[in-house]
Amino acid sequence: MEEKLQTIIEDVKKEIIQKYPDAEFTLQTLRKNNGVNYSGLSVGRGGNVNAMIRLEPVVKALDGGECTSMEATAMLIDMVTPQLEKMLHSVGEKTQGFWENPQKEKIRLEVVNKSMNTEMLRNTPHRDVGGDLAVIGRYQVVEDGSAVISKELAARLGMTETEVIEAGVCNMETEGYRVQSMISIMADMMGLSEGEAEQMFGQEAGMYVVTNESKVYGATGVFVDKNLRKEVAEIIGEDYYILPSSIHECICVSVDTMSPEVARDMIQEVNAGELLPEEVLSDHPYLVNAQTLQITNPCESLLEAVADMPKPVSAIHM
Repeated sequence: MEEKLQTIIEDVKKEIIQKYPDAEFTLQTLRKNNGVNYSGLSVGRGGNVNAMIRLEPVVKALDGGECTSMEATAMLIDMVTPQLEKMLHSVGEKTQGFWENPQKEKIRLEVVNKSMNTEMLRNTPHRDVGGDLAVIGRYQVVEDGSAVISKELAARLGMTETEVIEAGVCNMETEGYRVQSMISIMADMMGLSEGEAEQMFGQEAGMYVVTNESKVYGATGVFVDKNLRKEVAEIIGEDYYILPSSIHECICVSVDTMSPEVARDMIQEVNAGELLPEEVLSDHPYLVNAQTLQITNPCESLLEAVADMPKPVSAIHM
């Protein structure tokens, strides 16, 4: 498939080069969150990558026999052209000399699962949070694109690993983190009053969504910002669970709403059926003490209890 893609990309180049003679294209492997890899086409000029286009639609269409190589070439041209218009003309000049003048205010944070990203974290400045999670830095290269800050990239930016994370923490206040009730969100979506939405979706009452204004990597806030956890505690009024619905947002609910087992099952069901693999954050809830604001894993005791249970006779003799 890679050889076929490379041939298609060469055909795209021949077509595009007539209008954009300085455009540069490279077929790359995109390493995403949780060890997920995709084929990607980097588009840029002058050695600068101004856009990265994921090639799954093309690969899927080719694999499924839904299109010919010629049709795939046309599909890719349609995908590339808007990026060229946007990036090469408006953003391309701004990225020239980019690394020679790094800006700390462009550093953002992302929270990831440690066990799912072991290899990536070996070469990435990070700080542990929530027990089994880690927060990493990302550099906002363009308006709608960022790059994970590896140790090499941190050195290129002239920053220590600690400085990368601290800069991201300082920049969090500009991201517009907020706590919004699920009922309020549904009311806005459907043009209803909150009272009407609560009557219609009563089961969602008491759930609060925590994310940032862009809704990108918005799960970070509640795990990193103690003041944000305090705000949630004051709204809920007691200890609460953080349900990591994705890397982009979390849902917070009172401990009286459900048991940790039910919360865990709910999270795992969403992870398996509704999220892309790279958007999964964790498979269990996190317990926040409303007084200390400390985060623990309420499912650890469940695992310990299972481990301490007597083994079935059949298992003992295996």
